[in-house]
Amino acid sequence: MLRPAKLIIFAALPAALLILVLSYFFIDLPLIYWAASLSPQVAKVANAIVWWFSPYVFMVAWPLIFFFYTFILEKSTFRNELLFIVIAVPAAVLAGDIIKDLVGRSRPELLFQEGIYGFLPLSRAETYRSFPSGHSCAICSVMAALSCFRPKWSWLFFLIALALSFFRVLGLAHYFSDIWGAIIITFCLVYSLYLPYQRKSIWKNISRTKS
Repeated sequence: MLRPAKLIIFAALPAALLILVLSYFFIDLPLIYWAASLSPQVAKVANAIVWWFSPYVFMVAWPLIFFFYTFILEKSTFRNELLFIVIAVPAAVLAGDIIKDLVGRSRPELLFQEGIYGFLPLSRAETYRSFPSGHSCAICSVMAALSCFRPKWSWLFFLIALALSFFRVLGLAHYFSDIWGAIIITFCLVYSLYLPYQRKSIWKNISRTKS
């Protein structure tokens, strides 16, 4: 189970960071202008879809799912997985929010309205909180958590995270590097959280205590 974490931290991370830098200089502007050239309905549909993956929805929904599954249905098969998702989502969202304020990257709306493309660190203005995407952090936290327990399917969870996050570009809310940065930050954070989490099976220990 340690292999996916080691892979992304020690092998894939340098390449991912290189893509992040290249995206800022060569991909973000052409891609966001292409998205803006599409029908306005595309942006509306993309934003409607991605609302269901917002940080606030995830931070409320997953604890409720965990509670219902564990204490109402009294199921036990996926309890550790659900509990880890409950931990991973707020951790990723909080990390994303902190980085947003520190980095201060301008949102696409400033590019379209005033031609601004850059950074204003520590701004805290909403129009300068584009990096990383909060929605992408929420989405990726779940996908990264699932990949910890299903390492053979890590590539699929990564692609799902990228595909769902891309709706933020189609919705003209973020640049590609915003969602790519969210993927890097969230997967590394969640894998790091999983390293100590996996060493102790919480529910097995509870069962032993009861017996």
